[in-house]
Amino acid sequence: MEYERLIGYELTVARRFDRCLLISEKDRLAIDPNRELKNVFYNPHGTDVDLFAPPPNNKREPASVVFAGALSIDTNSDAVLFFVDKILPRIWRQRPDVRFYIVGKNPPASIIRLNKDPRIRVTGFLEDIRPYLWRCSVGVDPIRIAAGMQNKVIEGMAAGLPMVVSPEANEGIGAPEREALVVGKNPEDFATKVLTLINCPEVAQKLSITGRNYVKKYWSWEYHFRQLEGLFFELVTAYREGRKDVDCEKRSIRFALS
Repeated sequence: MEYERLIGYELTVARRFDRCLLISEKDRLAIDPNRELKNVFYNPHGTDVDLFAPPPNNKREPASVVFAGALSIDTNSDAVLFFVDKILPRIWRQRPDVRFYIVGKNPPASIIRLNKDPRIRVTGFLEDIRPYLWRCSVGVDPIRIAAGMQNKVIEGMAAGLPMVVSPEANEGIGAPEREALVVGKNPEDFATKVLTLINCPEVAQKLSITGRNYVKKYWSWEYHFRQLEGLFFELVTAYREGRKDVDCEKRSIRFALS
């Protein structure tokens, strides 16, 4: 009942404004499941592309996989345990030398125990996670429960880290598969795609470049600020001309689906 009241309240408030800024289509459906709002503008947050740029002549550790994310978040810890239980054994059957780095603060006991395997390292909290994003061969995000924007995926691509993710992890990003990242649809498929990147450095290198270029083009703060600035200019111009017909939803959906 409280949830239904909240949806009704958010929808009522959103109608009072000229424009309603939302991060993604999923967020829109959470407050407007019947798509009643006509004033929606999608404007996700960005990432600092320069901050995550890999250092010159960066060398990656062969046969290394990394998951980077706050492990106090249930969806993240579930993703790690799922990877270790269902995906990593399939990888090890072909490449027993693969090492898995679990990077993130506040790991629960169920994840700390994974340190018992010498091929797995749980780092705990780090002041700076970028060295692991620059070091490892492949980044993974096998999250099973869609939970908003997956910053870890965007940051990984910004770091030039070839990413293999679940469909749920790409849901809020909409990155083109095989161009910016690779999607593993089930444990077998996920393992196969990780192995391809490990066994074929030239494929991994290409994905490293195209993934980072995708983030530079569509997920930098500068890009999103330009989108927002463009909306403001359109609104001001429309009001000066006595119009209220700026089709901001159509304009922002073009970005959301690009």
